[in-house]
Amino acid sequence: MGIKTAWDNPEQTILRIEFEDRWQWAEFDAAWETVLAAVAGRPQHLDFIFDVTRSTLMPPDLGYRLRQGQYMIGRKDSLRIVVGADRFVKILIEFIARMFNNQRLHFVETLEEAHMLIAQHRSATH
Repeated sequence: MGIKTAWDNPEQTILRIEFEDRWQWAEFDAAWETVLAAVAGRPQHLDFIFDVTRSTLMPPDLGYRLRQGQYMIGRKDSLRIVVGADRFVKILIEFIARMFNNQRLHFVETLEEAHMLIAQHRSATH
């Protein structure tokens, strides 16, 4: 249960945040502090994967918390990919991200698709 954070590749340029079961905001806030500490002072390009494939239920105040804009991360060219979101979660997160903190998100079904998207993006920008 909860939220786990880990580097997704040996180069430590992709950070994966995995949401499991029904998570609470206290768990998210603790995980977010871990994310901020992991990326602090890193000059290189970083991408982020938010894996919700094993998350069963989002907290009821998801919209309110995301609207606050305190969860912006990465540079403008960083990819932020959500894996495994159902239709309702996609609509909610995408709307809030565009309206309030102007971060573009990509939605894919699998972790493999997320890795392919990152590889394509990096080959196009380097």
